[in-house]
Amino acid sequence: MGKNHWKMAAAWLLTGSLVFAAAGCGNASDVAKKAIGLDSIESRLASKGEGTSKGESVESSVSESTASGTESTDSKVDSSASTAESGDSKAESTSSKDESTSSTDESTSSKDESTPPAEESTPPTEESSTPPAEESTPPEEQPAAEKTIITGEGIDVAALTALDNTRYTAGYAPQFRDDLNRPQETVKLQEMFGSEKSEFLHGEDNTIHLVFTAGYTNESTNQILNVLKEKGVKATFFLTGYCMEDSPSIVQRIIDEGHTLGSHSYSHPTLGMQSYTVEQIIDDSMRAQNIVRDKYGYEMQYYSFPSGEFSQRALETIKAMGYHVIFDSFAYRDYDPADEITPDEALAALYAEMHVGEICQMHASSATSAAVLANFIDGARQIGFQFENYE
Repeated sequence: MGKNHWKMAAAWLLTGSLVFAAAGCGNASDVAKKAIGLDSIESRLASKGEGTSKGESVESSVSESTASGTESTDSKVDSSASTAESGDSKAESTSSKDESTSSTDESTSSKDESTPPAEESTPPTEESSTPPAEESTPPEEQPAAEKTIITGEGIDVAALTALDNTRYTAGYAPQFRDDLNRPQETVKLQEMFGSEKSEFLHGEDNTIHLVFTAGYTNESTNQILNVLKEKGVKATFFLTGYCMEDSPSIVQRIIDEGHTLGSHSYSHPTLGMQSYTVEQIIDDSMRAQNIVRDKYGYEMQYYSFPSGEFSQRALETIKAMGYHVIFDSFAYRDYDPADEITPDEALAALYAEMHVGEICQMHASSATSAAVLANFIDGARQIGFQFENYE
């Protein structure tokens, strides 16, 4: 880890109590350390990662048996989902960005004291300082990036069908972290499947990318949008086709307020997209894309797999359609309205597991996420993190 990373870690540790106070957690820090393991995270950071579990294999976390994540969001869409709890829940932690050291040199020219300054022959006039020349033409505006038109045409179905269909789950085990506080399972998945068009982590800067998934929306979604507007943060919303059909006012608001709208599939299959054939994956994805294209005049560029479950075949099919695929590196249990963790527990997890290149996933229908979002943004900024969006 570079010196700036550890400078960030030190700032994090020194201001930990201040962060929790700013977040309105009160004494939640002590509770969090026991429930979430913040104390062990802090000690690993303080010892520059030397306490990270060594020799622990993470291969099992990225094999077919890795349904280690917790079940996905969209309880309305997946009301019949009795499958393994997996998906839109993962891990998040710390990130450190090179601090820009552009401090202006205030040099004061000291004159030789032995020689008195010569008197000016003429007093300075206003005309003596030449004003900067006016630009003859205004600077040209940068043209907007041209969006990829997502289609299901021209895809080699036979070649994609021949790819491995082993199921992987983008889950995580928070106790196994590297020296940048990133979940080791997520790092492994990035090494195996990360590319220009698919990512499990986003670089190594002290930035956090907020993503919200939803199979349905409610008043919590509007509260989340209110907080993002107040804090000046843009996020990516991955919605199912059902949600796009049923919540036109919220979908339009997401677009109008400059957030990114992404696809979370149309049907959110209970057994994951890898349970579909290549043709079914294409049809499902195009159905969602066509709704947004026809109803909102918007072209989605980003895709999030339901429940975080995928296979090489499913991933390459979505990429062949033109999508950029986003997985998350942190999530917590906010997908079930009847069984959400408390705001104090949520904030403790959010702070303890921050990491460089973090993709932080919440659910747009979660009352807990709506309640803690403003405090989390303030606290993260206070210790040096920034929030960025994909578009």
